Amino acid sequence: MRTSTTLVVAGTLLLIAACTRTVVMPQAPRPEPRYRGSRPPPRTPPEPTPPAAPQERPDDRPSPPPPNPPTTPPAPPPRAVVRLMIPPGQLPDLGECRVWFPAMPPGLQPRPRTRPCAGIEAIAAPGKWIVYRPREDRRLVHVRILDEQRRGVVIRIRIFDINTQELVREEEPREQRPPLPPREVIPPVQPPPDSTPRERRPPPVQPPRDSTPARPPRDSTPFRPPRDSTPARPPRDTTPPAQPPPENKPPEPPPGGSPSSTMTLDIPPGHLPELGQCRLWIPGRPPGQQPRPKSRSCDGIVGVAPAGSWIIDRPRATPQLVFVRVVDERRAGVLVRIRVFDIDSKRLVREENP
Repeated sequence: MRTSTTLVVAGTLLLIAACTRTVVMPQAPRPEPRYRGSRPPPRTPPEPTPPAAPQERPDDRPSPPPPNPPTTPPAPPPRAVVRLMIPPGQLPDLGECRVWFPAMPPGLQPRPRTRPCAGIEAIAAPGKWIVYRPREDRRLVHVRILDEQRRGVVIRIRIFDINTQELVREEEPREQRPPLPPREVIPPVQPPPDSTPRERRPPPVQPPRDSTPARPPRDSTPFRPPRDSTPARPPRDTTPPAQPPPENKPPEPPPGGSPSSTMTLDIPPGHLPELGQCRLWIPGRPPGQQPRPKSRSCDGIVGVAPAGSWIIDRPRATPQLVFVRVVDERRAGVLVRIRVFDIDSKRLVREENP
């Protein structure tokens, strides 16, 4: 009974499947109509459709290239620090200079510690330093380096900070010429006031000669020479001047025991230079305010002497005498007179022309 029921259900399902099956037949192309007496229209090919752009996913987009990292310049090599190996107590005063030996300890450096800068390059040895402190900026120290072979020629100028002792900058010196040795300027010899040529002098007016002197009348005034007449000048002394005594002998005092002049040398003995050396002296200034150094070489001192100053000289040949060279009041470095004083009595012995 069950078997027949199963067969009936299977047959029913097969029948339903056979009835519901559809067959799809391909459709044949329709024939194109033809027209008599005319050509068929040209066939237009279908326009090609552009391919659809593929949609990009946010995950498929290429990532932009990373920006270039900032390039940092290479660090410069460390610069060697140049220091001024001069103790502060060995530096010169403001506005003055000194000579420094680079390879010598501070205690053995030459003196003076401070002096005027005028003419210092001419006396400094080759290869040495000239230390200068300007008044405009007290924090700086200028060091002028001299050439190793040429005397007085500056090849480099280094500027240091006085607090840190480090180099601030370097400068090139201006074009220089080797300094010439200073020489004394001798002023021209001016003639005395009575040495005018004879042809320019007015002839003297002489009264008329008469054997018998004329007696003026009682009511007349006495005779007077005219105002425009000049008296005759006495004849000039043609005797040669006395020669000064040699330096190796003390001068002979004039007859009477002392010179006729009462001029004395108002310079304390402690402020006189050493034997064989010189110094500058400003007349009218106290001894404590006189320019330094107290004693220096006589070479080139005339070229740096200011107008109106004195040059005190003590030669070794005559230690008992002091020579005072007087500089012109208006022209610096021009000698106008030489006065010789006795060092013990401080009295004027004689005067000489430079």
